[in-house]
Amino acid sequence: MIAGALALVTPAPPSAFAASSELVRDLLPGDPERRILLDLLRPVMEIEMRGPVEFRVGTARILKGWGLVQVEPQRPGGGRIHRRKTVYADEPIMDGLTTDALFRFRAGRWHLITHVVGPTDAASSNWIFGAVPKRLFMPGVADGEGE
Repeated sequence: MIAGALALVTPAPPSAFAASSELVRDLLPGDPERRILLDLLRPVMEIEMRGPVEFRVGTARILKGWGLVQVEPQRPGGGRIHRRKTVYADEPIMDGLTTDALFRFRAGRWHLITHVVGPTDAASSNWIFGAVPKRLFMPGVADGEGE
């Protein structure tokens, strides 16, 4: 499992919904904020995957100014990325190239906070501790539940 952090910033989204909503919002294909989050992650992944990438999105959601995406990187057009041709070629323990990324909306912009590639378990479960609302990861759970 490899984690990375990089401060990437994007212009403000078309609405202020991201910064203020108490509701979990799933970002569906075509949603401008989904595109913003994926475009923030893309340059980091292109470095790590050593070439252009597009994403097969499993999860994309926002809540209270936090964003989460869970993606499978692939080559444009759906081509498979071979781990041995990435920066992860020598990593002994990885669970594929599945990537979890955490974002924060601050000062009118989305920021990529951290990401993890190939987690052997739910690496993002560590992100629940602190200010990140639990409902971002588990929409059916109350933020204070289980504490």
